[in-house]
Amino acid sequence: MQTTLFIAAAILYAVCALLPSKRGAAISGVTGVAWALHGAALLPDAVSNGTLRVGFAFMLSAALWVSVAAYWLENRNFALDGLRRMVMPCAAIAAVLPPLFPGSVMAVQAESPAVWHVVVAVMAYSTLTIAAFHAVLMALQEARLHTRSARPGFLGGAIDQLPALLTMEKLLFRMISIGFVLLSLTVLSGIVFSEQLFGKALRWDHKNVFALLSWLLFAALLAGRRFRGWRGKTALRFTLAGFATLALAYVGSRFVFEVVLHRGFI
Repeated sequence: MQTTLFIAAAILYAVCALLPSKRGAAISGVTGVAWALHGAALLPDAVSNGTLRVGFAFMLSAALWVSVAAYWLENRNFALDGLRRMVMPCAAIAAVLPPLFPGSVMAVQAESPAVWHVVVAVMAYSTLTIAAFHAVLMALQEARLHTRSARPGFLGGAIDQLPALLTMEKLLFRMISIGFVLLSLTVLSGIVFSEQLFGKALRWDHKNVFALLSWLLFAALLAGRRFRGWRGKTALRFTLAGFATLALAYVGSRFVFEVVLHRGFI
């Protein structure tokens, strides 16, 4: 049943990605149904009977599930159809990953800091994933201003309908600011989680090193924005570099261990 829900959500996400922009009501309805099915499929893998499922597929799928919700809400206030063209195919892929790569199950208590650490981490991943999509859209939007063609293609028409670059930039930094706060909480809760589980406040492994590096990149970006007025390509480079580093921190590391090396780790 759970696998069926994942597959149904993936199909609906794909359908949503292909619907024409003028079918706004259909897009919203299909997105809502797909998101509900995806959430129902993820729910049994959340904390249940004192266990928590960990793995790159579950984390990525949960992060895209929250990202879809963020797009859905954001699109009600701004014309961000280009975001749909990027988020929905990624969500469709992420929805079918948990049945293929189930990861492992960890015994936890409901009040354990591990639970809160995972919840906050998923929120941080999701918010900064949307920020990365925004950054890519802005780069495409800027490029399209200089190389406009008669045939817009899959993304071109949607990009033409995006808000002005200045508005997109404000949205980008709003998402980054929220994501940075959540990432800071993730790092702090991870220290508590690590101390209770391993007896050490912070292990200098690849996961923590990449997470701290990502935190530093986003901190530098926000400081540069505040004190030096960073914007444009500089802001986009820092955003994508910070997101790529964050992706390597957990999702990338677990993918290597689970799929390439066939080993489990926390």
